[in-house]
Amino acid sequence: MTSRGIRPGFSAMLVSQFGNVQGRLLWTAGMSTSMSTVVVYDTVKRHAVLTVQVGIPNSFVSLSYTHKFQNDDDSKLRGAIRVGVFSTILECAVEKKITEYSTLGATMLIGVPTGVTLRIKLSRGRQTFLFPIHLSDHVSPSAIFYGTAVPLMLYHAVKILVIQPYLQDQKKKEIEKKQEEHSDMLYKKKMEADAAVHLMQETVQRIVEEETEKNGLIIVKALYGKLDDKLENGFVEGKYIDIAVPLQCLVKNSSLLIPEKNSKTGLLGFYDPCLGEEKSLYIRYKFRGKLHHVTLGDFEPLKIPMKKHLIKDNDSNGTEGVIYLSIYLSIYLSIIHSS
Repeated sequence: MTSRGIRPGFSAMLVSQFGNVQGRLLWTAGMSTSMSTVVVYDTVKRHAVLTVQVGIPNSFVSLSYTHKFQNDDDSKLRGAIRVGVFSTILECAVEKKITEYSTLGATMLIGVPTGVTLRIKLSRGRQTFLFPIHLSDHVSPSAIFYGTAVPLMLYHAVKILVIQPYLQDQKKKEIEKKQEEHSDMLYKKKMEADAAVHLMQETVQRIVEEETEKNGLIIVKALYGKLDDKLENGFVEGKYIDIAVPLQCLVKNSSLLIPEKNSKTGLLGFYDPCLGEEKSLYIRYKFRGKLHHVTLGDFEPLKIPMKKHLIKDNDSNGTEGVIYLSIYLSIYLSIIHSS
């Protein structure tokens, strides 16, 4: 609708797809007439668009590229340039997921003759808040600096002082609630694991004697759970369990292999000491008179012995008596605890 009455318009598009590349040919007629060619390249991590438009009153060429980071915060980094008859615009944008339902984005627009503009966008659920800030009527280095450096510093300050403590507190409360709800189940799993360890004692003693005779694989120390604080003499302040006996029971022909990429809580003699929290597996073992150690994630496959686990410059002769003493002491304490 115009002051002169109804002005009809018409548009038509032809699209062709070639794998990850899509080509579009668009013709528009009416108050503004143009012919556009668009080439789109799209993958899981990358999205690029090239547009060439010839028309009345505006003709331009634009190129944009977006890189998607496949991590926890689903970050996106975007750059674009548009050169036309009436203006030239350079665009840089970043977008990050700050909470499960919230996304924060910032876009810097540098153009001639539009000047410098900063756009901040906050999306939460179905709501979107847009804050355009016009910093300068012309291209100014100081405006560009304040439009990039200040928001970045402000974002990191808010993230460190407000967002991260809030998310950590929420996660801690969720874990505590989950552990409380499943406390009976966890206690039952612990009793089952202790009973299984008790039944393994004779088998483990036999395996240790056989491996000792052939200078094979002996588990010196094995811990499973939340291994946060590692000191020179071991782990402290952690929610973990001793699983040296169950692992030694799995040793066959001087090797231990757990190829499955599943949680170790399903293994015989194991249970979850920290439900809902990230768990690791630490193993210190002796093979051919040499000490080795390795730390693995809960879902990582396990294969020992391996040369890369060797503790360099260790004197196995001086610690041999301590090693055997610790093994038999661990077995003895397990028997006492189980009974």
